Amino acid sequence: MQNVTSNARRPHHLDSATLTFKEKIIADRQLTKMITNEEKEYIKTNLKWKFNWADFTRYFIIVGPIGITFIAFSMFYGGFKFGHIYNNNFINPFFFTASCGLLLGLFFTYFTIRRIETERKFQTMQLSNNISFADIADKIQAIKWTIIGKGKDVIQVSTKISLFSWGECVTIVKGSDNHILINSQPFGRQPFTLNRDKVNFKKLKDALT
Repeated sequence: MQNVTSNARRPHHLDSATLTFKEKIIADRQLTKMITNEEKEYIKTNLKWKFNWADFTRYFIIVGPIGITFIAFSMFYGGFKFGHIYNNNFINPFFFTASCGLLLGLFFTYFTIRRIETERKFQTMQLSNNISFADIADKIQAIKWTIIGKGKDVIQVSTKISLFSWGECVTIVKGSDNHILINSQPFGRQPFTLNRDKVNFKKLKDALT
């Protein structure tokens, strides 16, 4: 079973003591996926990565909103159980605090889970007739992205580091009828980078049209 050849691992000749901070981030990018033929078929069929618990551990930030929701729910439970909802025929202020906490917790839990699912998904793009899958590598270099993995029908690239991002891993899979499938995920311990996936998709689309 063939895998994508990846250069994302630290090169053996690099001494970590001599690397700059930026070079260390680039050299230590360990989240590049080695894509098997089985995974490629899953991606083409479902337009998303297979669920992987190892990847899910990156999204530790979800513990925060779930914790807020749990604490707010506990406040409601205790208030109703011990009669603390009303105080001298008035609603106790803690009721409003618990309500705000519950709403915020539910909102951020929903937002986080939605971002996790979004970053698993692949978007489709139709290549123009004068561009083949083999031409994509040259187009990518023109926008200064770094190719970190390349195969016959899969390319993985690293975007540049910015003020709000350590860079993203963009995976491009060859589809049928001159279509390509594109996914963008953050590197390192970034839980997510807001809408960088949309920014990367647009930048790649502009480079290929």
